[in-house]
Amino acid sequence: MNFILHRLKLRMLTGVVCSLVMLQPAFAGQTGVGLTILVLKGDRVQNVVSQEVARPIAVRIVDRTGRPLPSVNVQFSAPDSGPGGAFVTDGGPLVVVTDRDGVAVAPPFRPNSTPGPYEIGIQASYRGEVSKVTVSQSNMAKKGSSKKILLISAALGGAAAAAFVAKGKGDSTPPPPSATTPPTISFLGGSVGAPQ
Repeated sequence: MNFILHRLKLRMLTGVVCSLVMLQPAFAGQTGVGLTILVLKGDRVQNVVSQEVARPIAVRIVDRTGRPLPSVNVQFSAPDSGPGGAFVTDGGPLVVVTDRDGVAVAPPFRPNSTPGPYEIGIQASYRGEVSKVTVSQSNMAKKGSSKKILLISAALGGAAAAAFVAKGKGDSTPPPPSATTPPTISFLGGSVGAPQ
């Protein structure tokens, strides 16, 4: 008899525990699926002004248990003024739907010409629930000096090659060894020559 009573108590206790586990979200004040946005790419990015970003923003939408949610509407929004930019779209609203892994990737982003920090808003909507998060980015001014040096170096190299070819066409006899001087290239106060 004790054995049967013990099993009955155990079954009742199991039923109570299962009920509490199922009702736990309601007791915690949670309803629905518990929508969460996880930022995969695009947070704390420094962009060069007026150049398209190489790595777009990517997020994963999960429920309260961490399972990815497919078919969730995700909206990306850039600031209206100041530092920021615009998403390159066909002019329609900027809403992306998550794939079967719960991932949404924003369209390409083109920073504007204003340097400085800004935030891009991300909003996910699913079954009447809404979750919001922001990613921080900043626009940096272009650094054109390295391109200028490259162009000047290419021009100097081309001029040196043209001079060498022109000098070689006019005289078919080589100069005596004592009269040759190694070629040098001077640039911004410094010079580079052939090894001695």
